[in-house]
Amino acid sequence: MRKLLFLFLIFFVHCVLAVDNCLLASSPDTISYQGRLRESGQPVSGTRSIQFRLFDSASAVSPVFDSGAQSLYVSSGIFVYQLGGQSIKDLSWATSSYWLEISVGGNAMSPREKINAMPYAFMASTAASLNGSGNIQITGAGLITY
Repeated sequence: MRKLLFLFLIFFVHCVLAVDNCLLASSPDTISYQGRLRESGQPVSGTRSIQFRLFDSASAVSPVFDSGAQSLYVSSGIFVYQLGGQSIKDLSWATSSYWLEISVGGNAMSPREKINAMPYAFMASTAASLNGSGNIQITGAGLITY
């Protein structure tokens, strides 16, 4: 019985610490991107120079973010890259749309890809810094009253 109680106590403490860590976590400063690269229809393997740039329209000339050329390892055609840092997080995700352009060996792939959904979660991190004097009430219908 003591052993069971001890195991339960350890489990309970672990759960409390896990929840506490989740509540203190901040939103990431990067966007994960995974791509597939082929040359002449065959998956690429080896190192390639790949550049990632974000634009505020599908046809814009000047990027709002530029990773510079990155030397990435490609395995069986698959590569992974973390775009960003603070410069990505500081973009106006709440009011603007962005398109991703990828260049391999200096050749831009076409068309650009529109960024959707996940990066817009960056805006959720601002909820922790809301200022005001009032109560926030969430009703069953999902309405928030401030």
